Amino acid sequence: MMSRVIDLTLSVKSGTRGVAIETARVLEKDGWNAKTLHLYSHAGTHMDAPAHFGVGDETIDAIALDRCMVSAWIVDLVGIAPRSLITEDHLGEAGSKIKPGEGLLLRTGWSAYIDQDKYRSEAPRISTELARWCAERRLGILGVEQHSVADVNISRSYLPYTRF
Repeated sequence: MMSRVIDLTLSVKSGTRGVAIETARVLEKDGWNAKTLHLYSHAGTHMDAPAHFGVGDETIDAIALDRCMVSAWIVDLVGIAPRSLITEDHLGEAGSKIKPGEGLLLRTGWSAYIDQDKYRSEAPRISTELARWCAERRLGILGVEQHSVADVNISRSYLPYTRF
């Protein structure tokens, strides 16, 4: 079986929701160049730890990086309607073949909207049933293109930085 590493990270750039980059030092004046980065923890590509949703005590710094390096099934959902609930029925062949420890990556095409309000407000999300299905099968990782697996419009109480 052929394997390859696919980097799914988005670029971090000033102006993206949750990202501000300021000049801190310049070569001509200070002798070196440096930037100050202000990053909201949900800006761009990120990973949620069990402690984030209160399903465990493990924080992001306690998760070994090798847990992110797994064989994964990619399910193409490009064209899925805004605000859709992604269910087990959407998984197709992967739903019956995925094994414990493997990853599931849901390609929705939603990253095309990253600089638009709809990226946050209209994103498809994981149904409760699919979340349970993933837990029961002990998936190694679940990856989505949108900013969250959940509907962030239901409760915004966990967002400390309203300016982003």
